[in-house]
Amino acid sequence: MYSIRSQRGLLAAVTSQRSTTAFVWAVWIMIMLIDLVVLAMFGRNIPVSEDWWLVAPLTDNEPNLAHWLWAPNNEHRIPFPRLIMLGLLKLAGGDWRSGMFFNIILLGLLAAAFILAARKLRNGRSIFADTLFPIALLSLGNWENLYWSWQVTQVATIALTCILLLLIVTINEKMQPVAMIAAGVVLILLPLSGATGLLWLPISLLFFTYYGWHCRQEAPKGSRTRRAAEFLLLAVVVSLLITSIYLVGLRQPEWMPPNPGILPSLYAVMQFLALGIGPIARSAWFPAIAITLLIFVSTAVILAHAGYRFLGTKEEMRVMGLLAFFGNGLFFALATGFGRAGVIGSRPGWMMWPIRYAQFVAPLLFTAYFAWLLYLPRRFAKLTATALALLLLLLIPLNTVIAYGWHFSTSERDEQIMAHIRAGVPTEDIATKFRDYLWSWAAPGQLEENLRWLKDGGFPPFDNAPSVLVSRTMAEKAASSWPAVELRYQFPQAQEVFLLWGIGGWQTIPEQQRPAGTIIENELMKSPMLPESDAFVSRVQVPPGASLQYGFEINGRPLWLTPYYLGWDFGHDELLVEEEDVTLAITPYPWLSFRLLSLLVLATGGIFIAIWVSLALLIPVDDKG
Repeated sequence: MYSIRSQRGLLAAVTSQRSTTAFVWAVWIMIMLIDLVVLAMFGRNIPVSEDWWLVAPLTDNEPNLAHWLWAPNNEHRIPFPRLIMLGLLKLAGGDWRSGMFFNIILLGLLAAAFILAARKLRNGRSIFADTLFPIALLSLGNWENLYWSWQVTQVATIALTCILLLLIVTINEKMQPVAMIAAGVVLILLPLSGATGLLWLPISLLFFTYYGWHCRQEAPKGSRTRRAAEFLLLAVVVSLLITSIYLVGLRQPEWMPPNPGILPSLYAVMQFLALGIGPIARSAWFPAIAITLLIFVSTAVILAHAGYRFLGTKEEMRVMGLLAFFGNGLFFALATGFGRAGVIGSRPGWMMWPIRYAQFVAPLLFTAYFAWLLYLPRRFAKLTATALALLLLLLIPLNTVIAYGWHFSTSERDEQIMAHIRAGVPTEDIATKFRDYLWSWAAPGQLEENLRWLKDGGFPPFDNAPSVLVSRTMAEKAASSWPAVELRYQFPQAQEVFLLWGIGGWQTIPEQQRPAGTIIENELMKSPMLPESDAFVSRVQVPPGASLQYGFEINGRPLWLTPYYLGWDFGHDELLVEEEDVTLAITPYPWLSFRLLSLLVLATGGIFIAIWVSLALLIPVDDKG
């Protein structure tokens, strides 16, 4: 009888563990697929801001590649990420989404590595809380890092620091030679990845110097372990040398305001750490700061106690590594908070912390997770880890909606730029009109020159641009002979619709020829459309022989869980107007409806996942090793 019961208990435990493991990997796969689908839907193929630094080498117009690689971008020298981005663009034929795809795949692999590491530390067992890794690295709350190619510069640093953490948690008594070589490579690459990499070095270098010397002294002469330890020590020296060269000639950016003082800076540090739960922290600083302080203060106490408890044991080296890594993470937070405290609220785009900073806190969260796993009683470790993972799961909808606002704020101008390109507008006109958005700090003529390089090389976004531009004089033809175009936009779900339009490359027409109520906004004519049965209608006059470019601004009722409206619809072909009046019946571009549907699905998906986890936690799992 006892044997049968034991076998049934063992079978139930094995079945439960298989279900748990399957669930963790299912979440990982699902989040990866969501990210890739969103990339296909929303990934923009237009360079913006720092992306323009890549145009010259991409189009073979950079005379000194070495100088370009080492040139600072603000306080960042980033030759390693620049090489990655340039290589990706060359392989992808200049497709600006290549960096986005790279970021998703790299972060996905890191999440998988953390899942496997946690499983190994539990002797081959997974728990539902392991979903923390893909959620923290891959959820759509990280939109800016996932869907802006330039953020390879940030994701590369995050990846390198996460690799260090993975190597530390698997140390135990000693590190394998391959792991020591990997650690050495990471230490060399960090100062080549910008100031964000540099800040992860001070305490980490001290630990790996001690660890490398310890392993060298313990290993027999000529052994692989001794040679790997010597390489690690050499890597520390090389890293210090690169850091010294990095700092030569580096200056604080002119736009950087002075530090506001200790208290505002400490508050900025706490805000930065609070971003660990996602961009929703910016809407509720007090509870977010309270939660993250609880996490990190408790982690510091746990690691300090573990350091005392395991002093002189085989576990000592891993505890020291985690303490060093965690301490370096707090140093990173202090340096970032003090460095950016004067910027917050004082510059456009910096009225609060940009959402791209949230992912920098992930390595600290993972350190807390492993500290709990290794040094708390098993059931309590499982409870705290599950609480953290469940919190991030529940916040997925809110973080997704807030992060989507970054795309929402840029999509109209992206679509306008593409409409200008499709209409054959000259590059100098595009540069003049959209300079503040595309590259606000570019030198005079620099943006136009880069646009021309892309166009001459046939690179995106000019890969499908027309070669003929409609004459500007079209707009000057006699107004009395202009035919009328009636546009009927069939979208009854909208509350109000405006027609955004221009002729011959988005040019304006004389004021007296515009429909009543037309205004000029962002250098486009914006005319109200009147509701008629199932459509919104506007009637405009266009010179015969001219092309009419048009799009729509749709204001709908606020979406569930979001203050944003439906957005813009520029996905329609231009119209070449002849001598006769024309009526156009227009249905919304499928992208618009799909955008609304996808937002609702992605926002609600997190809640269903959370419910699933909550129910799964009710399944009894045998905690015996």
